[in-house]
Amino acid sequence: MVTVVNQNIPGFPAHDAAVTDSIRRNLNIVDNFIAMCKNDVREQPENEMAREYLYGAYKQKAELLATAMDRSGMGGLQ
Repeated sequence: MVTVVNQNIPGFPAHDAAVTDSIRRNLNIVDNFIAMCKNDVREQPENEMAREYLYGAYKQKAELLATAMDRSGMGGLQ
């Protein structure tokens, strides 16, 4: 799990605080949703919908990270 707290996000210039803060907020939202989904799957392992939500949450996080890396050009925002 990626945790970003009071630090720069690798690949993003430190001076672009608005973008860094936005990514941090969105990652925290997705991470919280993943934690909730994992808890639901643990409590109800037979619940197929809970598993689908967990899968969707991981997919959403992967897409968010991929978008962030695409925007950064792997070396900072243009």
